[in-house]
Amino acid sequence: MPLTHRRRHATRVLVLLASSATLLSTAPAFAETPQSTARVVVTEANATAEKWAPLAYDCTADAYENTPAQSMVTGPQTPPLGAGSHEFDLSTPYGSVQTEIYRTTVLDGRLLSSVQQLEYSTYVTSLDENAKQPAYLRLTIDTDPGDPSNERHAAFFFPANQVAPVVQNAWQTWSIGSGTLELDGDGGTAFSLAGLAAQYPNARIANNNEGALTGGGLSIVTGCGGGTTRLSKADTDRVVVSASGDADFDAINKVYDFERDNLS
Repeated sequence: MPLTHRRRHATRVLVLLASSATLLSTAPAFAETPQSTARVVVTEANATAEKWAPLAYDCTADAYENTPAQSMVTGPQTPPLGAGSHEFDLSTPYGSVQTEIYRTTVLDGRLLSSVQQLEYSTYVTSLDENAKQPAYLRLTIDTDPGDPSNERHAAFFFPANQVAPVVQNAWQTWSIGSGTLELDGDGGTAFSLAGLAAQYPNARIANNNEGALTGGGLSIVTGCGGGTTRLSKADTDRVVVSASGDADFDAINKVYDFERDNLS
Protein backbone atom coordinates (compact mmCIF):
# COMPACT_ATOMS: atom_id res chain seq x y z
CA MET A 1 0.00 0.00 0.00
CA PRO A 2 1.58 3.30 -1.06
CA LEU A 3 1.97 5.67 1.84
CA THR A 4 3.92 8.89 2.12
CA HIS A 5 3.34 9.62 5.80
CA ARG A 6 3.69 7.18 8.67
CA ARG A 7 0.82 7.41 11.15
CA ARG A 8 1.64 9.13 14.39
CA HIS A 9 -0.47 8.59 17.46
CA ALA A 10 -1.67 10.56 20.44
CA THR A 11 0.71 9.98 23.32
CA ARG A 12 -0.04 12.98 25.49
CA VAL A 13 -1.18 12.64 29.07
CA LEU A 14 -4.91 12.25 28.70
CA VAL A 15 -7.62 13.95 30.69
CA LEU A 16 -9.95 11.00 31.18
CA LEU A 17 -12.95 10.59 33.43
CA ALA A 18 -14.42 7.30 34.60
CA SER A 19 -18.16 7.75 34.38
CA SER A 20 -21.34 6.15 33.13
CA ALA A 21 -22.79 9.53 32.19
CA THR A 22 -22.74 10.81 28.64
CA LEU A 23 -20.58 13.89 28.10
CA LEU A 24 -20.35 15.27 24.58
CA SER A 25 -17.79 17.43 22.87
CA THR A 26 -19.22 20.52 21.21
CA ALA A 27 -22.44 18.68 20.37
CA PRO A 28 -25.71 18.18 22.27
CA ALA A 29 -26.44 14.85 23.97
CA PHE A 30 -26.71 12.52 21.04
CA ALA A 31 -26.75 15.49 18.70
CA GLU A 32 -29.85 15.47 16.55
CA THR A 33 -29.32 14.16 13.07
CA PRO A 34 -30.38 16.76 10.47
CA GLN A 35 -33.75 15.87 8.94
CA SER A 36 -32.28 15.99 5.42
CA THR A 37 -29.68 13.36 6.30
CA ALA A 38 -30.33 9.82 5.03
CA ARG A 39 -29.76 7.05 7.57
CA VAL A 40 -27.62 4.22 6.15
CA VAL A 41 -27.47 1.00 8.14
CA VAL A 42 -24.06 -0.67 7.69
CA THR A 43 -23.65 -4.34 8.61
CA GLU A 44 -20.84 -6.78 7.99
CA ALA A 45 -22.92 -8.19 5.14
CA ASN A 46 -23.36 -4.90 3.25
CA ALA A 47 -20.29 -2.92 4.37
CA THR A 48 -18.52 -3.27 1.02
CA ALA A 49 -21.60 -2.07 -0.85
CA GLU A 50 -21.84 0.92 1.51
CA LYS A 51 -18.12 1.69 0.94
CA TRP A 52 -16.66 0.71 4.32
CA ALA A 53 -13.74 -1.67 4.91
CA PRO A 54 -11.65 -2.82 7.91
CA LEU A 55 -7.86 -2.73 7.89
CA ALA A 56 -5.16 -3.47 10.47
CA TYR A 57 -1.41 -3.06 10.58
CA ASP A 58 1.52 -3.48 12.91
CA CYS A 59 2.62 0.01 13.92
CA THR A 60 6.17 -1.18 14.51
CA ALA A 61 6.56 -2.13 10.83
CA ASP A 62 5.28 -0.99 7.44
CA ALA A 63 3.16 -4.10 7.07
CA TYR A 64 -0.56 -4.36 6.39
CA GLU A 65 -0.84 -8.10 6.87
CA ASN A 66 -2.64 -8.23 10.21
CA THR A 67 -6.13 -9.65 10.40
CA PRO A 68 -8.49 -6.90 11.60
CA ALA A 69 -9.88 -7.43 15.10
CA GLN A 70 -13.14 -5.64 14.37
CA SER A 71 -16.81 -6.56 14.24
CA MET A 72 -20.34 -5.26 14.45
CA VAL A 73 -21.71 -5.82 17.96
CA THR A 74 -24.81 -5.18 20.00
CA GLY A 75 -24.32 -2.20 22.34
CA PRO A 76 -22.43 -1.28 24.37
CA GLN A 77 -25.18 0.22 26.50
CA THR A 78 -27.54 2.21 24.25
CA PRO A 79 -25.75 3.41 21.10
CA PRO A 80 -26.80 6.73 19.56
CA LEU A 81 -28.49 4.94 16.63
CA GLY A 82 -30.08 1.52 16.60
CA ALA A 83 -28.91 -1.32 18.81
CA GLY A 84 -25.32 -1.82 17.69
CA SER A 85 -21.95 -0.33 16.85
CA HIS A 86 -18.63 -1.11 15.19
CA GLU A 87 -16.11 -2.40 17.74
CA PHE A 88 -12.30 -2.49 17.67
CA ASP A 89 -10.98 -5.21 19.97
CA LEU A 90 -7.52 -4.48 21.35
CA SER A 91 -7.67 -7.29 23.88
CA THR A 92 -6.03 -9.61 21.34
CA PRO A 93 -2.38 -10.75 21.52
CA TYR A 94 -1.55 -8.03 18.98
CA GLY A 95 -3.26 -5.34 21.02
CA SER A 96 -0.02 -3.62 22.01
CA VAL A 97 1.16 -2.97 18.45
CA GLN A 98 -1.89 -3.36 16.23
CA THR A 99 -3.59 -0.35 14.72
CA GLU A 100 -7.22 -0.94 13.74
CA ILE A 101 -8.83 1.17 11.01
CA TYR A 102 -12.36 1.36 9.59
CA ARG A 103 -12.20 3.26 6.31
CA THR A 104 -14.66 4.62 3.80
CA THR A 105 -14.29 6.06 0.31
CA VAL A 106 -17.48 8.12 0.58
CA LEU A 107 -15.55 11.44 0.54
CA ASP A 108 -12.72 10.42 -1.80
CA GLY A 109 -11.90 13.04 -4.42
CA ARG A 110 -14.09 15.74 -2.91
CA LEU A 111 -12.81 19.18 -2.06
CA LEU A 112 -12.01 19.49 1.64
CA SER A 113 -13.87 22.79 1.58
CA SER A 114 -17.05 20.97 0.48
CA VAL A 115 -17.31 19.08 3.79
CA GLN A 116 -20.10 20.77 5.70
CA GLN A 117 -20.69 18.42 8.61
CA LEU A 118 -18.60 15.59 10.02
CA GLU A 119 -19.40 13.88 13.30
CA TYR A 120 -18.94 10.51 14.93
CA SER A 121 -19.70 8.89 18.26
CA THR A 122 -17.37 6.84 20.45
CA TYR A 123 -17.42 4.53 23.45
CA VAL A 124 -14.31 3.13 25.13
CA THR A 125 -14.01 0.28 27.63
CA SER A 126 -10.89 -0.41 29.65
CA LEU A 127 -9.94 -4.04 30.26
CA ASP A 128 -7.39 -3.19 32.95
CA GLU A 129 -7.01 -0.53 35.64
CA ASN A 130 -5.94 2.20 33.19
CA ALA A 131 -8.17 4.77 31.50
CA LYS A 132 -8.25 4.44 27.71
CA GLN A 133 -8.66 6.76 24.77
CA PRO A 134 -11.45 6.32 22.22
CA ALA A 135 -11.04 5.89 18.49
CA TYR A 136 -9.90 8.97 16.62
CA LEU A 137 -10.91 10.24 13.17
CA ARG A 138 -8.47 10.84 10.33
CA LEU A 139 -8.80 12.54 6.95
CA THR A 140 -6.21 11.74 4.28
CA ILE A 141 -5.81 14.80 2.07
CA ASP A 142 -3.91 15.90 -0.99
CA THR A 143 -3.22 19.57 -0.35
CA ASP A 144 -2.33 20.28 -4.01
CA PRO A 145 -3.77 17.70 -6.41
CA GLY A 146 -2.33 19.58 -9.40
CA ASP A 147 1.23 18.91 -8.24
CA PRO A 148 2.20 15.25 -8.88
CA SER A 149 5.15 15.57 -6.48
CA ASN A 150 2.97 16.77 -3.62
CA GLU A 151 2.81 14.38 -0.70
CA ARG A 152 -0.47 13.37 0.89
CA HIS A 153 -1.08 14.42 4.45
CA ALA A 154 -3.29 13.26 7.28
CA ALA A 155 -5.46 15.49 9.46
CA PHE A 156 -6.19 13.89 12.84
CA PHE A 157 -9.08 14.54 15.20
CA PHE A 158 -7.96 13.20 18.58
CA PRO A 159 -10.75 13.24 21.21
CA ALA A 160 -8.10 13.39 23.94
CA ASN A 161 -6.88 16.73 22.56
CA GLN A 162 -10.28 18.45 22.44
CA VAL A 163 -11.79 20.81 25.02
CA ALA A 164 -14.26 18.31 26.48
CA PRO A 165 -12.67 15.49 28.50
CA VAL A 166 -12.90 11.88 27.41
CA VAL A 167 -15.32 9.83 29.49
CA GLN A 168 -14.90 6.10 30.12
CA ASN A 169 -17.82 3.71 29.57
CA ALA A 170 -20.06 6.33 27.99
CA TRP A 171 -21.11 7.32 24.50
CA GLN A 172 -19.76 10.68 23.35
CA THR A 173 -20.40 12.55 20.12
CA TRP A 174 -17.61 14.55 18.50
CA SER A 175 -18.15 17.34 15.98
CA ILE A 176 -15.06 17.71 13.79
CA GLY A 177 -16.27 21.08 12.49
CA SER A 178 -16.33 22.44 16.04
CA GLY A 179 -13.07 20.89 17.18
CA THR A 180 -9.37 20.84 16.35
CA LEU A 181 -7.54 18.86 13.68
CA GLU A 182 -3.79 18.27 13.88
CA LEU A 183 -1.89 17.96 10.61
CA ASP A 184 0.32 14.87 10.27
CA GLY A 185 -0.07 13.64 13.83
CA ASP A 186 -0.30 14.45 17.52
CA GLY A 187 1.43 17.77 18.13
CA GLY A 188 1.16 18.81 14.49
CA THR A 189 -0.08 22.20 13.33
CA ALA A 190 -3.61 22.70 14.68
CA PHE A 191 -6.46 23.81 12.45
CA SER A 192 -10.20 23.96 12.55
CA LEU A 193 -11.78 22.09 9.64
CA ALA A 194 -12.68 25.40 8.01
CA GLY A 195 -9.22 26.79 8.73
CA LEU A 196 -7.52 23.80 7.13
CA ALA A 197 -9.68 24.17 4.02
CA ALA A 198 -8.85 27.88 3.87
CA GLN A 199 -5.12 27.16 4.24
CA TYR A 200 -5.27 24.64 1.39
CA PRO A 201 -8.15 25.77 -0.86
CA ASN A 202 -7.42 23.13 -3.51
CA ALA A 203 -7.13 20.25 -1.04
CA ARG A 204 -9.15 17.12 -1.73
CA ILE A 205 -9.88 14.01 0.32
CA ALA A 206 -7.45 11.40 -0.99
CA ASN A 207 -7.42 7.64 -1.34
CA ASN A 208 -3.99 6.15 -0.65
CA ASN A 209 -4.50 2.71 -2.17
CA GLU A 210 -5.35 3.30 -5.83
CA GLY A 211 -9.06 3.75 -5.17
CA ALA A 212 -9.54 0.60 -3.05
CA LEU A 213 -11.89 0.62 -0.07
CA THR A 214 -8.88 -0.08 2.16
CA GLY A 215 -7.44 3.27 1.10
CA GLY A 216 -10.52 5.38 1.84
CA GLY A 217 -9.76 8.95 2.83
CA LEU A 218 -12.08 9.02 5.87
CA SER A 219 -10.97 6.67 8.64
CA ILE A 220 -11.85 5.86 12.22
CA VAL A 221 -8.77 4.50 13.98
CA THR A 222 -7.46 3.17 17.26
CA GLY A 223 -4.41 1.33 18.56
CA CYS A 224 -0.66 1.65 19.05
CA GLY A 225 -1.19 4.12 21.86
CA GLY A 226 0.65 2.17 24.54
CA GLY A 227 -1.29 1.78 27.76
CA THR A 228 -3.94 4.24 26.57
CA THR A 229 -5.25 1.81 23.94
CA ARG A 230 -3.82 -1.63 24.83
CA LEU A 231 -6.35 -3.91 26.57
CA SER A 232 -9.37 -1.90 25.50
CA LYS A 233 -12.45 -2.11 23.35
CA ALA A 234 -13.30 0.98 21.33
CA ASP A 235 -16.69 1.36 19.66
CA THR A 236 -18.00 3.83 17.12
CA ASP A 237 -21.43 4.63 15.70
CA ARG A 238 -23.45 7.46 14.13
CA VAL A 239 -20.96 8.80 11.58
CA VAL A 240 -22.48 11.91 9.98
CA VAL A 241 -21.07 12.91 6.59
CA SER A 242 -22.37 15.95 4.75
CA ALA A 243 -20.70 17.62 1.77
CA SER A 244 -21.89 20.04 -0.88
CA GLY A 245 -21.95 19.11 -4.54
CA ASP A 246 -19.94 20.51 -7.42
CA ALA A 247 -19.26 19.77 -11.09
CA ASP A 248 -17.75 16.40 -10.19
CA PHE A 249 -19.86 15.20 -7.25
CA ASP A 250 -23.45 15.26 -6.08
CA ALA A 251 -24.13 16.59 -2.61
CA ILE A 252 -24.06 13.96 0.12
CA ASN A 253 -25.96 13.91 3.42
CA LYS A 254 -25.68 10.59 5.24
CA VAL A 255 -25.56 9.24 8.75
CA TYR A 256 -24.05 5.78 9.08
CA ASP A 257 -25.56 3.45 11.67
CA PHE A 258 -23.37 0.41 12.41
CA GLU A 259 -25.36 -2.72 13.26
CA ARG A 260 -25.02 -6.47 13.55
CA ASP A 261 -26.61 -8.27 10.61
CA ASN A 262 -30.42 -8.28 10.75
CA LEU A 263 -30.49 -5.78 13.63
CA SER A 264 -31.33 -2.06 13.49
